[in-house]
Amino acid sequence: MIPATIIGYTGREDYFEVLSVFRRFITSGMLELNKTRLVKLLSENRIDCNNGAYNCFENIQRIYQKLVFNQLYDQDPGFAKDELEFIQKLGDIKRLPEKKLVRELIKQTSNFKITNYL
Repeated sequence: MIPATIIGYTGREDYFEVLSVFRRFITSGMLELNKTRLVKLLSENRIDCNNGAYNCFENIQRIYQKLVFNQLYDQDPGFAKDELEFIQKLGDIKRLPEKKLVRELIKQTSNFKITNYL
């Protein structure tokens, strides 16, 4: 009934005992990936979900959740070794040309009127 795992002291030979185990899996709401949509999006764009792309998204989600949660309490997230290696590999990826894409989008849409979208 209590949403926590409770450990109590038995008083016998300095042993502790698990009195209650909270067995619900709690997700993070907005920070959780919609797995069905992600798989559908990847398959629609001809990306094989078995090639590791899906796992990369899950790793990114877990790292981001850890960052957000620990930022709330102003604590160090304490990344695992494999998470740090994954972050290092992310740093090695060439960035997308975001500014160039924005400039092109502005050029393409600069002469449209608002009424064209209605």
